[in-house]
Amino acid sequence: MISWSDVLCLVLVGLINCQNSDQTYPNVTVTLRALHPKGFRAYISANADQTNNIVFNGILYENMEKARNSESDIGLLWGFATRKAHSEWLFEDHFVTLAVGTVIKYGIFIPDQHPKGASKNGRASLTLDGAEPDFKFFRVSYLVDPLTPGPNCLPTLTKVRGKTVCAGEVIFQDNFDTLREDLWQIEQYIPTDHPEHPFLSYQKLDTDRNVYVEDGILNIVPKLQEDLIRKYSSILTGSLDLSDGCTRRKCSKVAFGWDILPPIVSGRLTSVNFAFTYGTVYIKAKLPDGDWLYPEILLEPVFKKFDGQKELASIIKIALAGGKREITANKKHRGMPNMEQRCYDGRQYTISETLRYGHGTYNFHEYSLRWTPDVIEFSMNWNPYLRYYLTDEGWAYRCFEDVSSDFRPSHNDYLQLTLGVAAGGTSVFPDSFVTPHGRTKPWNNSDPKASLKFWQNRDSWYPSWTTPNLIVDYVKVVAL
Repeated sequence: MISWSDVLCLVLVGLINCQNSDQTYPNVTVTLRALHPKGFRAYISANADQTNNIVFNGILYENMEKARNSESDIGLLWGFATRKAHSEWLFEDHFVTLAVGTVIKYGIFIPDQHPKGASKNGRASLTLDGAEPDFKFFRVSYLVDPLTPGPNCLPTLTKVRGKTVCAGEVIFQDNFDTLREDLWQIEQYIPTDHPEHPFLSYQKLDTDRNVYVEDGILNIVPKLQEDLIRKYSSILTGSLDLSDGCTRRKCSKVAFGWDILPPIVSGRLTSVNFAFTYGTVYIKAKLPDGDWLYPEILLEPVFKKFDGQKELASIIKIALAGGKREITANKKHRGMPNMEQRCYDGRQYTISETLRYGHGTYNFHEYSLRWTPDVIEFSMNWNPYLRYYLTDEGWAYRCFEDVSSDFRPSHNDYLQLTLGVAAGGTSVFPDSFVTPHGRTKPWNNSDPKASLKFWQNRDSWYPSWTTPNLIVDYVKVVAL
């Protein structure tokens, strides 16, 4: 027989040291499901307040006889489970293919403390201390539709396109260990229908990448278009063709007169395979810093085409950005939920006092949004700073109890996540805007030559782009 510590060590190819303790093993119940056409779930109920880590370990066998004799295993199922509620956990493997008759010999390991990491002779190691569990056997007798709710599934108002979800369930999560293009679409197009009209194109660059994951962190980097095409042409006279990999309707342009090519190349990710109604979004990010840059950390409707200002209220901006080192009156536009200027003015002082300490684009912050049928609440580092309410007249928001205005999206909208960086534009920055460096905005929002004047002023704003990246540590969405 293979002991728990033998199994755990084998799974991680000797990189984990496994130790047992005399701790009493808590009461644990497990429901296993083999999914069709592939996939596996283990629903775990455990009194495990002493740890944030629960490990599922399973060994696959062709039949029960081989499982009982622990001989000729055909695979492993191993990993840390994700907490779904106070005492509910879920372990998933999306890629394993199980057949009727397959037997899983499994155990649930709950460390009595956080894993301890170390390094020896250039090899990383991880030690888990805890009580050895009893192993049990599960024979796959049928394959389950992955849309079937799990046991102990409580009803929720949250809706997700294409699946049924339960209260408290993590319905979307990415820790950016890799750039998962099964979760995100990297956009490539010229955003002529963008309600804020930024001076850029979104591109997926294969060399000198502008969207990449490094050390578990997502980076989205704005660049100068002129630097990318300098060998061939200029943004003043050249052409841009993004047809290869185009994701929207506008992917080519020819510069003519003052109508130049988009001066900036940026990146944008969209959760095209995931959209939801109602839930809580958590995003830990470090925001871009530089004149005329602003983050795009958004919820956007799936089924609407943007058409200027009338669609602006359908977009929810999750993050509130403060600019260089503090919140001041001339930074009050950056990254806030879309709303009228009078609301910005009405709530400026409170925002300054709430966020001025410890806030800066050089720090990571967790931005969250809780969307219910009655209230949409925005928070930063667990501190709420704005709420929208559903009134008898429809959606309204209060700018710290003194201003209200219309707000949508509709209750029937499915919203998807968007991450990106934008620059310039003809609606975000007021014409009277002055940067933290004392530089006056060089274009007017109503001027058809706005993009050209922005570009002609690059020697003023480009040196301020010392940390222009949007850096994201994780994204998580939880059902109500």
